[in-house]
Amino acid sequence: MTNTLKLQFFKWHLSASLGVVTLISLLCQWLWFPAPFLLLDGTWIALLILAGVDITLGPLLTLLLVSSKKSKRELVIDMSIILLVQISALIYGLVQIEQQRVVALVHFEHVFHAVTKKDIDQTGRAVILSNSTHSNKVKYCELATYKHMHYGMINHAETLIHYTNSNKPILYTSHLYLPLNKTEVNVKTFPLNKVPNSLKNKYNETYTFKGLAGKKRDAIVVLKDISETGKMKIIDIMIIPD
Repeated sequence: MTNTLKLQFFKWHLSASLGVVTLISLLCQWLWFPAPFLLLDGTWIALLILAGVDITLGPLLTLLLVSSKKSKRELVIDMSIILLVQISALIYGLVQIEQQRVVALVHFEHVFHAVTKKDIDQTGRAVILSNSTHSNKVKYCELATYKHMHYGMINHAETLIHYTNSNKPILYTSHLYLPLNKTEVNVKTFPLNKVPNSLKNKYNETYTFKGLAGKKRDAIVVLKDISETGKMKIIDIMIIPD
């Protein structure tokens, strides 16, 4: 009887845990870390650890504590404690992963950078850089988006002049972000003959190719000129093959 009860509770808990992990994986893949960003910064490792802990922690504790010798009240208390421990671990892991999601792609010093939520200054303050052809008043939240991520650039020369006294890294200071400018972005691009064949088959020399620096892998950003004023739009991002 004891083994039967343990097995029933274990199967129930394992099925529920697998369902929760599946939903979290879908959330990460489609909303928080759309392709290729799980690979770019190695977040898939943290997600794998979270899934492993969630799948094993609760069911194993259930297998250890559940017994037919215990009263119904004792079983309820045990399961409540197990669920509390499991949910607490799950919430902690999710908070850490969510803070690692990319919220901005910023072109700075001739390459794009993936800026995470935990690093960025999201005050949304506007800035006006005077005496420049790139001057613009912009808020972080008003920049164009690619798969829910804002993207823009920081003008290196203007930054050195107007933003020299701060303890916060320039790359993470959102009020310095400007819309992409063709003149700025077209410096040091990937020539078509150095672009992976998988991208060559989809795009030609009329597109602009730029590097995207990640923590674990690097990628190529594909941009298209969308107006006579020099505005550019990100249309694709692909991991550079090993």
